[in-house]
Amino acid sequence: MKIDYLVKRDHNIMIFLNKNLKCKIMDRLMPILTYLGSTPFVAAFCSFALLFFGRARDSFGFKVSAAVVVSGSLSQILKRTVNRIRPFLILNNLNIKKIGIDDYSFPSGHTCAAFTLAVMILMFSHMWGISALILALGVGVSRIYLGVHFPTDVMAGMMLGTLVSVSTYLI
Repeated sequence: MKIDYLVKRDHNIMIFLNKNLKCKIMDRLMPILTYLGSTPFVAAFCSFALLFFGRARDSFGFKVSAAVVVSGSLSQILKRTVNRIRPFLILNNLNIKKIGIDDYSFPSGHTCAAFTLAVMILMFSHMWGISALILALGVGVSRIYLGVHFPTDVMAGMMLGTLVSVSTYLI
């Protein structure tokens, strides 16, 4: 069955990335990168954007904040609908780092938030947007590295954050 194949492939990629990237530098870097998709960071970023880049409907501050609210809400609805168990609870011998997480895995909320910010930054400034996208991708990889998300969780978070930001920008 195709679903079984996809799940097995997801598990295999998860194990490969989680085990083969492991090193002391990554052990220190990944928890820092993952923080860039956390609620405190995203809230601080949006507050700063609203304060310094406007609250008018077409301003960066308003649009990035609106996109974060929408993508975060959709991410939480999906998590509670899909109820996918986190990889470290299913797969044996993963390299995991204890970090604050909620119950479910799909989609990656941190990755969704990071891509929501990064894509909105890209829409307003290509120069800053490329750097933001690289950091957002790092957030996604960090979630796999830390053993808290499968690759498909991260890809779904990337797609959701991107779609919401582009849609919000165009409205």
